[in-house]
Amino acid sequence: MRRLFAPILVLLALAVIASTVLARRQQPVRLAIVVVVDQLRADLLDRYDELFTGGLRRLRDRGFRFTDATHDHWWTETAVGHTALATGNYPAQNGIVMNTFTTPDAERLRSIYSFADPESPILGVPDLPGRSPANMRRPSFAEWLVEHEPRARIATISRKDRAAIPLAGRTRATALWVDIEGGRFVTSQYYAREVPAWTEDFNATVMPSLYSDSVWTLRVPPEDVSLARRDSAVYENGGIDVTFPHAASERPAGQSYNAWVAETPVPDLAVLLLARRMTEALRLGKEDHVDFLGISLSQTDAVGHNWGPLSLEQLDNLLRVDRELGQFMDFLDESVGRDRWLLALSADHGVMTAPEYLQELGEEAWRLTGEPARAPRLSLGRLADTTDAATRQAIIEETEALPFVGDVVTLEELEAPEAPADSFIPFLRNSWIPDRSASSMFRQRLTVRNAENVITTRSDAATHGSPYYYDRHVPLVFMGPGIAPGLSHERARTVDLAPTLATLLGVPVPDGVDGVSRAAAFRR
Repeated sequence: MRRLFAPILVLLALAVIASTVLARRQQPVRLAIVVVVDQLRADLLDRYDELFTGGLRRLRDRGFRFTDATHDHWWTETAVGHTALATGNYPAQNGIVMNTFTTPDAERLRSIYSFADPESPILGVPDLPGRSPANMRRPSFAEWLVEHEPRARIATISRKDRAAIPLAGRTRATALWVDIEGGRFVTSQYYAREVPAWTEDFNATVMPSLYSDSVWTLRVPPEDVSLARRDSAVYENGGIDVTFPHAASERPAGQSYNAWVAETPVPDLAVLLLARRMTEALRLGKEDHVDFLGISLSQTDAVGHNWGPLSLEQLDNLLRVDRELGQFMDFLDESVGRDRWLLALSADHGVMTAPEYLQELGEEAWRLTGEPARAPRLSLGRLADTTDAATRQAIIEETEALPFVGDVVTLEELEAPEAPADSFIPFLRNSWIPDRSASSMFRQRLTVRNAENVITTRSDAATHGSPYYYDRHVPLVFMGPGIAPGLSHERARTVDLAPTLATLLGVPVPDGVDGVSRAAAFRR
């Protein structure tokens, strides 16, 4: 009898396991999450792959990655990258061409912050300038979702308003960002009539504790320190406090304590901790429809600007991001359900490596300050004194001959009907709006592309903003039920994130979206 029943029991056990697995896979996704890591250049994840044990490890092992994903626009900045990711449209369509753009207004030029809105004051901090998505010209994924499912709850959070707002778009989202000097999370009247009570409680009880840590200590294991650049360079952090540990007492004169904290990894931890409260308070993923949570982690950008992408500080920061993202994913497993949430991760832009370090490696790179940095502007400034086409062309060619200038692109080249010979011009076309641009596009009808590996700032160890690959190449990863782990080397664009997410969730994609769904590459 034992011999007869044993195989039957095994088969029954296997059937129960199979049905459990099948039921788990058939559970519908109830929460879609987009994580944007500000200034996360894609190669950094490969460089430090063996050190990741948390959320980045989980994404690399269980997610599907596009290894050649890029932003395909000219000005690679925070507001621009987040809006491209959120809308699936290039800046030329979505309206956000730069962090701060110029627009002609009554025969003069006016500078406008991308998410400025005087009609939407910051709740509780009336002295801060108002913020809203009023300048966006295309709907975000969050808007697509609400159009498809009006019950969907939308929540976004970041240290930066220009990250939280585009992810929320024109929805009545719970959108939160940090008042730097106040050291607290805020929102604007566009999104709420009052700051949520659970946010105010977090501001009062958790933020003071997080911000009390006045020393940033190194957590990189000693045996892994050599994977980063050496922990001392005169071009780091303005030449002040360039080695671990970093103490608030060593901050530059005039910098407030809260502003110092805003340059450390602490705000990302605050964002992820408050995102937990947000998930619980709004019951995200708890009902019979899909909700959306947008998270932007800003401190990789702050650390990259101050110390550079290959610095020991950035390695330390990325290991913290890895650990804290892992803890947040564990929370999602418990709160929402392991197979009921879907996550996409990308970045708003990359970054150039510090030129001094590139020089150490034998590569050509320059940090231009003073007269060399002003040379292109002074040369092109002579255009104001001539209307003669031949003279204008001669000045442009003289400027292009300067050793640190890559190209001068005129409005005529940009708007020409024929295909451009310059491979960078399509990126500028993706960023060109006749009433919004850099001031030079209106004053001189042109823009300058510096040569590759050129920085024209003394204050930052490294920076971004160019159309070069190092500023455009970012991660693009999708992870969740129904997504087979793997990778693809085919070209993908950051505008593909929103339509891919929509396809996975059965959300209709509006007409006129520049991106395409990549879901066919990895669906089970």
